[in-house]
Amino acid sequence: IIEETLQKVMFDVPSDHTIEKVVIDGDVILGKSKPEFLYNENREPVVISINSDKLFSKRPTKDDASWKGWSWIKIDENIKISEVVPVLTLRGFVMFPSVILHFDIGRKKSILAVKEAMNSNQLIFLATQKRMKDENPDKSQIYNFGILANIKQIISQNGESMKILVEGKCRAQAIEYMDDGEFLKAVVSEKNDIEYPEDAMSEALIRKAEDLFAEYLSASSKIPVDLILNIDSYRKLGKISDYISSNVMLDFKDKQVLLEELDTIQRIKKLIVFLSQENEIAN
Repeated sequence: IIEETLQKVMFDVPSDHTIEKVVIDGDVILGKSKPEFLYNENREPVVISINSDKLFSKRPTKDDASWKGWSWIKIDENIKISEVVPVLTLRGFVMFPSVILHFDIGRKKSILAVKEAMNSNQLIFLATQKRMKDENPDKSQIYNFGILANIKQIISQNGESMKILVEGKCRAQAIEYMDDGEFLKAVVSEKNDIEYPEDAMSEALIRKAEDLFAEYLSASSKIPVDLILNIDSYRKLGKISDYISSNVMLDFKDKQVLLEELDTIQRIKKLIVFLSQENEIAN
């Protein structure tokens, strides 16, 4: 009975020398709960190497000489870590998934982050800084929610600036920012939308957002009206919200609110409120 109960953990426990005891009670035997691990005082939840960008799920102790030189941070075990990637800090705008955008960068840290990404898998974490006036924001001045993006191309480059083309891949959250003195890196966790089945309510919300977007475009001379023609290809709550959000001139703090909202019904409702406010001002 004990052997059968421990089958799911029997290969992990011997290799994890920070586990001191495994506690099994009646609920574990009946399948109502899982075995409880008791750790020694040197336990560390997760180890991350900044140098090689590898993630380790084991929990070695800091006293282990083989781990000398590694950087340690604590991470909730329930969080799925996707990547350790360079960070490109955005000023005054927010990126959304599936958007392809080109823009100029001139800050030294940003250029080094892009070069690092191009030398590996071309992935980069795009996160907006909280205050536009900050020339060199530290990690406390950058939003944790951003976009994991692919650098499609470096369009042009000179000694002090660079123009790049990026494509938003998915929402992501920086679990930890790490600064090695040259540029920022982030341990990121991909975030998925909370989707809902297509029904009368979702269709009504989509139509309301479309109508407000069309009204917004007709009142704006800075945005091409033909953007409304592309909206038919986005029929899901999350996709249409992101498409509209990326094409309206909202304050970047309002766009950040929309980016961080994973519940697609709540996201489109918030977007409807923002669009209504913008249209009211325009009229």
